[in-house]
Amino acid sequence: MKEEKKEIKICLVSTSDRNGGAAIAANRLWFALKEHGINAKMLVQNKSLPDEDIISTSNNFFYKIKHFVQFASERLKVSTIIRDQKDRFAFSLACTGNNIHQHPAIKECDIIHLHWTNFGFLSLKTIENLLNLGKPVLWTFHDMWPFTGGCHYNGDCFRFIDRCGKCPMLKNRHPEDVSFNHLNNKHKLLSNSNLYISSPSKWFSDFAQTSALLKSKTIHTIPNTLNENIFKVYDKLECRKSLSLRTDCKYIAFGAPNIQDQRKGFDLLKTALESLTTEMSEKEIELLIFGKIKNKVEFPFKANYFEYISDEKMLATLYNAADVTVVPSRQETFGQTASESIACGTPVVAFDSSGVTEIVKHKTNGYLAESFSTEDLKNGILWILNHPNPEEIKNKTKLSFTDRFNSTLISVLQLNLYQQIIEKNNTK
Repeated sequence: MKEEKKEIKICLVSTSDRNGGAAIAANRLWFALKEHGINAKMLVQNKSLPDEDIISTSNNFFYKIKHFVQFASERLKVSTIIRDQKDRFAFSLACTGNNIHQHPAIKECDIIHLHWTNFGFLSLKTIENLLNLGKPVLWTFHDMWPFTGGCHYNGDCFRFIDRCGKCPMLKNRHPEDVSFNHLNNKHKLLSNSNLYISSPSKWFSDFAQTSALLKSKTIHTIPNTLNENIFKVYDKLECRKSLSLRTDCKYIAFGAPNIQDQRKGFDLLKTALESLTTEMSEKEIELLIFGKIKNKVEFPFKANYFEYISDEKMLATLYNAADVTVVPSRQETFGQTASESIACGTPVVAFDSSGVTEIVKHKTNGYLAESFSTEDLKNGILWILNHPNPEEIKNKTKLSFTDRFNSTLISVLQLNLYQQIIEKNNTK
């Protein structure tokens, strides 16, 4: 008689269930797994959603204070060593964190799935405690921090390929500085045989494997997904009316968690839009800009600001109202804005660089501009705005999401990886 497979219990671990792109990606995966009948819970420090399968470690006032102190103490330490205070949230040490290895959600699960756990949630030591349980731990990298000496994105520095040290983000740059020691502390952690690694794009998996810590480590690739019941094609005119937008012009959308973040390329978009004025008049185009906006920027076209949008239905409405979404990032591990837009049938213009190239297919669901050429970025915007058959490109765009990133496909890929990891861990 064939033995029935035991139900797998998953615990996804993330600093937050909604705050930030990595948290949103983790939450969407958790939701997709649940929707497909998989026993999955989320263990987070900061909880904003009501679902009982999302469990917060900050479940009383004492723990809320404790977690804030942990976060503040690490940020204070970083601010004393960082060269430029604008980078104080772009560098982490993970020197403080919560011991969650005895938490009931961890004890009862078969596999621990780590996501983004910085800002005082987990320290290197408390991650080590999880690994010492002997259970398989899958860590999905959402940025570069796990394999660098402390930076979340490398920018123009590639010292992590060798050993770190002489870190350009630190005040005191010497061969054995904080970044050098931090990278060494991660070496033992990432060598643990209970640890398995994944990332949301093949580009990022390959990039991570160039690092000193991961040259001999297998890195699996599973893209992010989202809720297709929300991010889908709606009637464009109705969406525009609901947002009090014009129905007789072209709309260019741009979104980022922080438009002041140089990595997101807001400056490149601005230059491209200024160049666009030679091709189209200000009456023909308006902008839809959403993100954390400290100071509103002057554009040659009217800008409609939506600031941070937490409501996914409103976000999907905005994508549907747009004719094109521009993702001008210099670096993306995946490109969540691009995937949200194509799920809504709105084509995307991006640079032919990093993880977003696995979402945008040139002249199929968008346009891949020559890397960091603002002139070609403008050309891409024009290619979509002047496309002779907008309905055709919309259909191709939506299909490109359904074929590669739908929640059923991603859930199956993820479950298969969980099963593979558990089996491998059991045979050690």
